[in-house]
Amino acid sequence: GQTQNLKNNSSRGGKVIGWNKEGQLVNLPESVTQGDVTQMNSSWKNAIFLKENGDVVVLGDSSYGQLDIPEDARHGVSAVDINNGYSVALKNGEVITWGKTGPNKRLWPPDSVKSGVNAISAGMSHVMALKNGGEVVSFGCADYWPLCPQLPLPYVPKAAQSGVSAIAAGDLFSLALKDGGVIAWGEYNEGNINPPDAVSSDVVAIDASGYTGLALKKDGSVITWGEETGPGGCMNPPDAVSSDVVAIDGGGGFPAASALLKNGEVITWGCTEYPDRFYESGIGALGGFTYHIATGTNEPFYYAIQDLSM
Repeated sequence: GQTQNLKNNSSRGGKVIGWNKEGQLVNLPESVTQGDVTQMNSSWKNAIFLKENGDVVVLGDSSYGQLDIPEDARHGVSAVDINNGYSVALKNGEVITWGKTGPNKRLWPPDSVKSGVNAISAGMSHVMALKNGGEVVSFGCADYWPLCPQLPLPYVPKAAQSGVSAIAAGDLFSLALKDGGVIAWGEYNEGNINPPDAVSSDVVAIDASGYTGLALKKDGSVITWGEETGPGGCMNPPDAVSSDVVAIDGGGGFPAASALLKNGEVITWGCTEYPDRFYESGIGALGGFTYHIATGTNEPFYYAIQDLSM
């Protein structure tokens, strides 16, 4: 979810920065480095950015029309997300999608999300929307793309049909935050839909990365479960995120994650060859992990928003 899970929203605009596996800053287009980006998300070869004035910018690959932002999603937008070749925007309570929207237009928004929505989250092949009354609506494909036309729309369990405060869509599974506890459902993979007791209360933010769930606790610690979280698993949280964390971000389909500490330091971990710490003063929000959108480089990198007012 974008407006509820504290993962990637800045109260004011900032400059987007990115860094490679050596911890070196990479060049980004001027469209996202002028100090007016408030929100961003990434997945594979694309990233999407929201500016202070509600304008939307998409960078990266356009094999499925990802860069062809529809007219009604170019301005006045309040939240954005991106995953697996398609984008989602929220405007005046309505969900808008474009790009790889799937066979039979399964990722086209149904009537139920054309008003009254306050948060969105894009999974690998399904979209979650959170209605103003706390109801979760899900649409798209419940399984991989080739089977889309034969499968029902993703279901939502009764527990997530009211009182939900945040959402997060992963690879074929969904997360919801309700009364401080995590609800999970969807395709089972290494325990991803069986959240541990540690996230049954006092959770303030959630996200998903591939088949891994992430939760930020009230005490500032990060909990993960699911894929690659067993003994020696690369998605197990490092000691550096056991306290003082204020925001979390999943890898947009990658087994990777990042966390923002109170002091503006970013901690990254996952199944990558990336440094586990990065410090650049005044980090205000996280951007995640992506490929191919930095100028002059084809390597993957993490990125974040730097608050220029600090």
